[in-house]
Amino acid sequence: MTPKYLTFLSLLVGVCALVPTALFAQDAPSLVATAYSRIEDQVNDKTFLVVRIDLTAIDPQTFAKTLDAVYVRFLKERGFNAAKIKTCRREFNVAVDAIREGVEAFEQFRSALNVREIFIIVQDQSDKSARIVIPGSQKEIEKQAAMLLAAADFDLKPIKVAKGCAFTTDVEADAAVYKNFKPNVNPQLKRFYQVDASGAVQVFCSRLDLKTFYKNAHEFLAKAGGATADSYEEFTTGTDSFKSYFQQFNVSIDVNRLAIKGSIGFTTPERAEAARNSLAALGDKIVDALYADGGTVFGVSESVAKEYNLAALGREIKRASLKAALPKRSGASLRFEFTPDSENFWSNAFAIALMVSP
Repeated sequence: MTPKYLTFLSLLVGVCALVPTALFAQDAPSLVATAYSRIEDQVNDKTFLVVRIDLTAIDPQTFAKTLDAVYVRFLKERGFNAAKIKTCRREFNVAVDAIREGVEAFEQFRSALNVREIFIIVQDQSDKSARIVIPGSQKEIEKQAAMLLAAADFDLKPIKVAKGCAFTTDVEADAAVYKNFKPNVNPQLKRFYQVDASGAVQVFCSRLDLKTFYKNAHEFLAKAGGATADSYEEFTTGTDSFKSYFQQFNVSIDVNRLAIKGSIGFTTPERAEAARNSLAALGDKIVDALYADGGTVFGVSESVAKEYNLAALGREIKRASLKAALPKRSGASLRFEFTPDSENFWSNAFAIALMVSP
């Protein structure tokens, strides 16, 4: 996949993940459990990526309460007294109310479409197009769905499918991908929906080639001025055999609880442990690359950072944060789950988020 294509997927997932609705929240468990049946003619056992956006899985009220609780906890941990917390919270809730008003306006639009879910399907990592599938009656939703996607400023073209309606980023590329495509059962994807998937965004990935992934990421960063040829070669060392023992990756994002859970499956426990160690080493390489020239500290002058050796401290904090975020091995899988209640969750998340500002 090209960097531009990866950016498109990220934007599409981001926009759809923030589309809230509460009208059908009670149906969410059965909706996700039967999700596979609505795309079974679009996938097979070699399908690379499926992203499902569940438009019924976000409750604006619960989301707002979670945000408020997290915000108050964040202020308390940083020593704010009751009076300051009350003032900050009042201003914070003004922003939350504005979001809620936007949610109500969008819900009126979404309910008119009667669209509950959106699938993004990529058959192979090298594909130059993605297929966006919206289950339901084609006559009822195709026009409205096109309006929705156009409103999000995505240049997508409609294509004909047997069930529901679909759009693609490139009609010719899509036709080439599906010209000889034959659907069959994907047992891992089917089990994911029936057993593990939950939340507003669910991602399933198999047959991942790390070397290709790093190459695409490098090209994207190089255009942004954040990568060199040397850094790309360093990160791909030892990745050639990864796809031979990697089985699948899945993640579920619960927006209501600000929680993320998922797993990475391998052929054997030994391979899983080796992959965990490789992730730890990769984190160290990333931090070292960012601090190769000494580094700076976000929000601190260079002279102060140098006087108190804050760059070295920042390096170790980010190194520790990445290690704390490493998944735990369970059999032949690496499993992870992060919630606002996870130990040091926000501190680690904040440190990792500032990786671009070492």
